[in-house]
Amino acid sequence: MQVGDTITVTVSGGTRSRWCLQADAFDDVDTSPLDQTQTTGNTAPSGTSLSTGSTATTAQAHELVYAIYGFGSGRTVTIPAGWTGGAKVETSAGSSDRALQVAWQYVNATGAQQGTLTLSSSSTYTAAVATYKYTPADPPELRISQVKLLAPNPGDAPLLHIAQVKLTVPQAVIGEVRISQVKLKAPAKSGQPPYSGIKAARDGNVWDATIQTPEAT
Repeated sequence: MQVGDTITVTVSGGTRSRWCLQADAFDDVDTSPLDQTQTTGNTAPSGTSLSTGSTATTAQAHELVYAIYGFGSGRTVTIPAGWTGGAKVETSAGSSDRALQVAWQYVNATGAQQGTLTLSSSSTYTAAVATYKYTPADPPELRISQVKLLAPNPGDAPLLHIAQVKLTVPQAVIGEVRISQVKLKAPAKSGQPPYSGIKAARDGNVWDATIQTPEAT
C-alpha cells in the first residue's frame, strides 16, 4: 500500500448504524497469500473471553495469522501472549458505540489457527481470523574476524582451555557451520612438546577432531 491509496468496502445484508474499519499492510506476505479463514458467523456469542473459532489446517508452516474482533465500546482489552495488537478503534456516535480490535502473530508450523482476546467486562461480540502465506527471509550471517586468544603466563600453562563457545545453525535451516583461518596454539613448559591435539566434546564424550581444508571449486 502507498500513501493516498483507497480501500473500498462493500457490505450487503441490510443497513448498519455503526462501523469500525481498519486496514493493515504486511510487506512480507506472498503474492496470493490468503489460505484459511474462520468466523463466529451470526451466532452472536457473548462473554469476556472472545474466540474466532479454529480454521482448517494451514497449507504451509510459515503463515501470518490475523484476527479481528468487534464488541461493545468502553472495555479494556488484553492481547494474548505471542500476539501483537494494534490500537483499539471505537465509534463515537451515541449509546450503541462499537469497538474493534485486531491482533496478529507469525507461526512456523502447520495446524489449525485460532485467535483469542480478553475483555474487562462481558460483551456480545463477533470475530474472524484469516491466515496468509509468507516466505521467511534467509537468516543473517554472523561473521567474526581477527580473534586472538592468549593463555597467561605461557611458561606455567601446559594447556590452553577454551570453553563455552556455541555455534548454532538457525532453526529450520539445514546447513554447515564453517570456521576458517583460526589458529589455536597452546603454550608448553620448557622441554614439553607443543600441544597439537584437537578434541571435540559431544554428548558427554570427547572425540579426536581434525581440520579439513575445503577442496577448491
